[in-house]
Amino acid sequence: MPFLKPTQPVFCLLCLLALISCSAPGDNDKLGSVYFDVTGRDEAVKHFKEGLLLLHSFEFDDAATAFVNAQKADPSMAMAYWGEAMTYNHPLWAEQSYEDAIAALNKLSPSPEGRVEKSATPIEKDFMKGVNILYGEGNKYDRDVAYCGFMEGMYKKYPKSQEAAAFYALSILGSVPVGRDVEKYEKGAVIAKGILAENPNHPGALHYLIHSYDDPQHASAAVDAANRYMKVASAAGHALHMPSHIYVAMGMWDDVVRANEQSYGASVARMKEKGLDNDARGYHALQWLLYGYLQQGRMEAARKIVEDMTQYARELPSARARVHMSLIKGAYLVESMTGTAGNPTLQSIKAGLTSAWSPSMRSSME
Repeated sequence: MPFLKPTQPVFCLLCLLALISCSAPGDNDKLGSVYFDVTGRDEAVKHFKEGLLLLHSFEFDDAATAFVNAQKADPSMAMAYWGEAMTYNHPLWAEQSYEDAIAALNKLSPSPEGRVEKSATPIEKDFMKGVNILYGEGNKYDRDVAYCGFMEGMYKKYPKSQEAAAFYALSILGSVPVGRDVEKYEKGAVIAKGILAENPNHPGALHYLIHSYDDPQHASAAVDAANRYMKVASAAGHALHMPSHIYVAMGMWDDVVRANEQSYGASVARMKEKGLDNDARGYHALQWLLYGYLQQGRMEAARKIVEDMTQYARELPSARARVHMSLIKGAYLVESMTGTAGNPTLQSIKAGLTSAWSPSMRSSME
């Protein structure tokens, strides 16, 4: 059609821009897949999507690094500051680094209104409004509930957004301060299943479904998700460990051991790659691995974990190391035999366990 010829260069440019800005997946064959249209320079978008994948698997430190790299690549990318702030909220662990999150958001703008104004698209503005609520005024419980309510609105407003759905599901779980609210957890599970029907490799949906069914009554409904999560996000240590919550509930001891051997191995590989100290070791996975060995009757392998953990705690006697040393020694002691009399090895463990739980140790945990 001749009348189109004068605009062909412009048309081609528009087509190229459309391809760049379309909702291409953030794919990583070792972290999963997300579909999210985010505004920013190409290099920043790459870092952002890496951070988003890591965030969904609770690899908070590495996710924060990725989001900061996105900020460096494109200082105007509002969602990079949102992402960093989100890494300081650990909803299922009852942890939140409020000051760090505010500092991250203040790099974009010192005011909540300014952050929203600098966000590029309607959905980005809404995500920013959500994080402003999460780190707004009031106590943590009230903010968690208010944030959950806002995310419910986003979920309804953007029915095709997998990320709005994923963060809504997580916010539901995070609105339960203590214990398990079966009704709310089932609600989170239903949302996660909806995401997986469209994107079976979404790390957040797999992760939050496992958390939703993390009890003996519901675990059987998450076995497939547990198996898949280990394959989809094999580069994330927590993603390798989390399925063992389901496996323990099901008495699948070989799978408990497999998951935690891989998870702990991933943490050690990361520690060496990044030049980190012993606190980067996956002590939680090591604790679960010990329990798996004990259930298999592999007493020598379990005893080796006790020795290794004791050595790590000597090398770096942090509160984290001593807590896990106590948990590991305690589990070994309980599962090995009911009494310690006449057994020098168990007497030694008992003495070390008592020492680890000193008053100063307890105060460091509070």
